[in-house]
Parts: sequence; structure tokens; C-alpha cells
Amino acid sequence: MSRFLDANEEPSQTLLPIAGYEKEELVSLEEAVRPITTLLYDLDTKVYIAKRNSQKPADGLTCNQSAAINLYTIEWEEPHDSLYTILNRTLRSSERKALKPWFSYLKLFLTALYKLPSTKGVIWRGIRDDVYDQYNIDQVWWGVSSCTATMQVMEQFVGRSGVRTLFTIECISGKAIGAHSFYKNENEIVLMPGTYLRVVAKWSPNENLYMIHLREENPPCQFIAPPFIKESSQTNETSFNKDLEHSEYRPRSINFAGRKLTDTDVEKIVKDKTIKNHCTQLNLSGNNLTWYGCWAIGNALRTNTALIQLDLTSNKITEKGIQYLTDALRSNKIQRLTRLGLGGNEITDNGVHYLSEALFINRKLVQLDLESNRISEKGAQRLVDALKTNKNLTELNLWCNPLMDEGIQYLANVLADSRTITKLGLERSEITEQGTKHLTCALYSNTSLTQLSLWGNHIGDKGAQYLAESLFINKTLTHLDLGKNELTHDGAQKLADALRSNRVQEIIF
Repeated sequence: MSRFLDANEEPSQTLLPIAGYEKEELVSLEEAVRPITTLLYDLDTKVYIAKRNSQKPADGLTCNQSAAINLYTIEWEEPHDSLYTILNRTLRSSERKALKPWFSYLKLFLTALYKLPSTKGVIWRGIRDDVYDQYNIDQVWWGVSSCTATMQVMEQFVGRSGVRTLFTIECISGKAIGAHSFYKNENEIVLMPGTYLRVVAKWSPNENLYMIHLREENPPCQFIAPPFIKESSQTNETSFNKDLEHSEYRPRSINFAGRKLTDTDVEKIVKDKTIKNHCTQLNLSGNNLTWYGCWAIGNALRTNTALIQLDLTSNKITEKGIQYLTDALRSNKIQRLTRLGLGGNEITDNGVHYLSEALFINRKLVQLDLESNRISEKGAQRLVDALKTNKNLTELNLWCNPLMDEGIQYLANVLADSRTITKLGLERSEITEQGTKHLTCALYSNTSLTQLSLWGNHIGDKGAQYLAESLFINKTLTHLDLGKNELTHDGAQKLADALRSNRVQEIIF
């Protein structure tokens, strides 16, 4: 699929923001594509197919919104004639006037994407080209960027020979569109137009293969207007309510990511009756929330009867905000919240202390994201103390924290006896051979962990040997990520030998 391989078409020039489309009304897909009919061959047929494929849309989207995504993924007989090809070419053009015919479709399409839950983690993209020298500090991807969740799938697209570049991307706002795609088996994750990426590292394992590690960050300015109008005299809550007037449903997933919301905005949003009674997934990541915003959220959570997932990633919460939030969690009045995202908030060990106290009492959470904070081995110890009594947590993300080997030892102790934790993210946690040894001792007895990510640490061949020995016994682990460590061919061979007797389906070196 060519849309997975077009990153080399991104301009090096910083373009003007994508704006204007958000003022359009939400209309049917047939009406939304009317201005671009002359740009695309046989568009009416493709629209009919997309609508037929979207009669029972997932994720709380309307039929028209789901069909807008389905239409985007359809590949025309000639790929260069496809809607996604022409749309992305236009998004990457410095001539912003050329976007105007697309405004109505963009309104429908991007509204649908915004309403999907955000995906955080490592995703992959690739091209059959060498762009190594073009990526130095940062980059804006102006098109809709199609990615996959695994390097193996991306390698199927770019091949295993010839000049090629693979991007590994730490994303915070990816959108999993598989349920709405024409091609259900691709497990496609897209990044929104105007995504801002920081270059973390780049290297060349061999003469024709180039690897570039990117991290999605909040942009220094708004590169794309959100699809919900924000009038100068209105709060974002009012803007959201205006959009509801044109909606065909009570939204279950509401995305306010990257809207530059203030504490006052958030206080009004969480009091909204739609949020309190109908919204199950609320994304407030990438805003300007401080401790006061957390106080408002905590108060609202005490009476909220619907919310299941709350994402507060990349704000400015700090310890005081965590204290207010965890006070609400400790009250035991929160009936349904199961997933909480607190990554990128400058949370230190003191903040983890408050959170751990809440986990002793609140047994509802099943997923906790604490990536990209300032949690050390002391914070890990406090968290582990809570996890010894809290047996419901299944996913724990701690990547990009200075846990060190001592912190890993604490985690390994609880992991050894865990029967619930299935996914553990420890990317870039300053783990060496000794920390790997602690983890592998836990794997001997653990019977629940299926996904373990150790990407970007300091694990060498000795650590690979420890892991290989544990894999001869552990029959539960299915996914192991060891990318960007210090393994040589010998270490990789030891792991490969262990895989012959193990259930691991995917391993990344």
C-alpha cells in the first residue's frame, strides 16, 4: 500500500497551518465529496462502497464518519489516482488555497479521527529511499501518516533488500483505524496531519538500511486547526456543544487533545452533562492543565457515572495535581474508571507515592500509563508495594523513566508472583545486564505477562543469554522488544535458539 511508504514526499519547508476546514458544517459523505468529484475518477462508486461497508460503525462514530475513513483507505486501480494520494499531496503543498475543495471532506474525516481513542506506544513507518540526512532535529509530517504497530509488517511493505529507511515512532496520539478501514487486516495506525516529531536518534545497521527514531511531541505552534470551532468568546466546551448539535449520536469517545485548554476550560468541560452521563473515553492530553485542573477533574470524577478511560498525558500536573486526582481515586466513589494516562507530566517519586496510596484502595484500574516522567527506583519501590495488594492492573507503562537496575529489581519481585499483569513497558529505563537478570528471574515463575518491551536500554549479549534461558521455561510471553540495545549476532542467536521451544510470536532486535 503506497500510503504506508510516502514519507519521502513530506516537504522540508515549514508550511502554513492547515485551517479553514473546521468552519464547514458536518454533512453526509456524498455531500462532503461533491467539491472534489472532478479530481477523482469513479468517486461515486467508491463512496457507495464505503457507505455500504460502514452500516454498523464501531467506536461510536456515525455511518458517514466511519465511511469517510473507509473511503480514505480504498486504493484505486492506479495507486496514484487514490483519494489518499491526492489528498496528501495537497496537504503537503505550500499552496493552501488548493485545500479549499477538500474542506468539507476534511471536516468529516478529521472529526471521525479526533473521536477515536488515541493510541500511545511505538509504531513503525518506512520508505524505499534514503532520507537519513534530512532528519536532524525535528520534522513536521503534513500528510495523514499511515503506520503499523510492528516492524515486521512494515518490512513486508519496504522489503528486506535495497535502499530503505525505517522510522520507529513513539506516538502519543495515533489513531487505530482498523475497524473502519477497507483493509481490515492491516491494523493501520495513522498520525494526524501536522504531527510534530522530534529526532531522538538515527543509525545505519548496514549499507542500505537506515533507522530513524522519532518521538511525537506537542508542537511549538498549532499546525492544524482542530475540527471543532473555537470562537473567541466561547470556551472549548461551548465549541464542543455546537458540534453536538450536528451529531447523530451521544459521543462515547471525546478527544480534546492538543487544544491548549486551560484549567478553567477543563473545569467547565468535566461538568458538562454529556461528559458526566455518556462519555466513556475522555482525552485531555497535550493541554495546559496544572494542579487546579486536576482538582476539578477529581471533583467531577466523584459523581461521574460513565467515564472508563481518562488521558491526561503531556500536561503540567506535577505532584500537587496528582495529589488532588488520587484523593478522588481513594474515595472509592469512582465506579468505572479503568484506564488512566499520566505520561509526560514531570511526576516524581513523591507523586508516585500519592498514586500508590490510591492503588491500595482503588481496585478498578487495569491500565496505568506513567511514561516519560521522573520516576526513579524509589518511585518504583512505592508502586510495587501497592501492586502486591492490587491484583487487577494488567497494563503498566513506565518507559522513559530513570528506573535503573534497582528499580527493575523491585518490579521483578512483584512480577514473579503476578497473575494479572500482561503488558509491561520499560523502554529507555536505563536497564543493564543486571536489571535484565532480575527480570528473567521473574519470567521463570510468571504466568501472565505476554508483552515485554525493553527497547532502548543497555542490554548486551549477557542480558540476551539471561533472557534466552528464561524463555526455555516461560511459555506465556508472546511479544519481546529488544530494539536499539547492545546485542551482537551472538546474543541474537541465543535468543533465536530459545524461540524454537517458546510461544513468542514476535521479537524485535
